[in-house]
Amino acid sequence: MRLFEIENNLEFRVTKRFLKKLGTYIKSYSGVKEAFRAFCSAKLKNQSFGKKDGPYTGGLLKGLLHAHLIHGKVIITYDIKSNVIYLYDIDEHTAYESQNAQRNLASFVASLGAQDYMPMSISGEEEKLSDEQKKDISEFLFQACASDPEIIKEALSGDFSTLKYFLEEIASFDLILKEFGGQNGFISYLKTIAKNYGMK
Repeated sequence: MRLFEIENNLEFRVTKRFLKKLGTYIKSYSGVKEAFRAFCSAKLKNQSFGKKDGPYTGGLLKGLLHAHLIHGKVIITYDIKSNVIYLYDIDEHTAYESQNAQRNLASFVASLGAQDYMPMSISGEEEKLSDEQKKDISEFLFQACASDPEIIKEALSGDFSTLKYFLEEIASFDLILKEFGGQNGFISYLKTIAKNYGMK
């Protein structure tokens, strides 16, 4: 079986590390979001994403697949097993040049188990928060109640600027508001958390 000659009922599985760094690169580089969508579209069609899409040919990452979203800059490290596309990491091209960096990534990939992946829809369906993201949001908000309640108080007054800065490490703040029923729904959720924690 040649590369990309695989079943068409594909699904994407992504690490939390990949999702977090993807968000960073979308903000840092123009065109990354569009390139990533094009990459996913190509995979779903069993196609290569241009000339810079294929296996690492040497070093400690040999055998893993990689593709350049932005030539010479932002690359994805991934693999295809059966009908699953595993998205491991995304980083600057130079980040993998040293043996130490390659060793770290190879060790990270080797350490991954089924519980370390989240499903990701690329089918054009409405974007939603994953259960893992919802859990991370709740945990952060409870921690904020304990360590920095002013962040919660600001948000309860309608000023989301500080809270948005931290929560966007987990997911788009617009998506978070949408999932919680808009600004008023999110404030109601914050009030419930603050009350459960004993904040006044």
